[in-house]
Amino acid sequence: MDRMEFTIFFENPFWVGICIRYGEDSILSARHVFGPEPSNGEIIHFYLNYFDSMKFIEYTTDKYQSNGKNLSYKKSLQKGKREQLEKGGRSMEIFNNALSASLAGRRINTGKEKGRSLEEKFRNKQIKKKEKRRGH
Repeated sequence: MDRMEFTIFFENPFWVGICIRYGEDSILSARHVFGPEPSNGEIIHFYLNYFDSMKFIEYTTDKYQSNGKNLSYKKSLQKGKREQLEKGGRSMEIFNNALSASLAGRRINTGKEKGRSLEEKFRNKQIKKKEKRRGH
């Protein structure tokens, strides 16, 4: 069974919600910017109406596998707090890594599309030149 958590925090100047789905072999994350501080009613309204349309990004869990050490409950809490203060939390790190990966993929696709459109424009200009010379 998958586990999901939704965290809302203040990222200057907006309130942001990050949803993370933990699967057996991957982590899916999505982000939503609320703007001003959301009330409980607004959060419930968001969950009922817009939660299904959130775009989740996949991120593999290889980096976060346990290295065999069993920490006590207190030590794990202290470590978690320390990491959250240093890096803004594990969820933010996961989301930012996944977002940068998806943006890199978009950049590649956008570059290819741009190249195709430039080639098409060039061909159209050449055809137009030939038609002008023919005297249509």
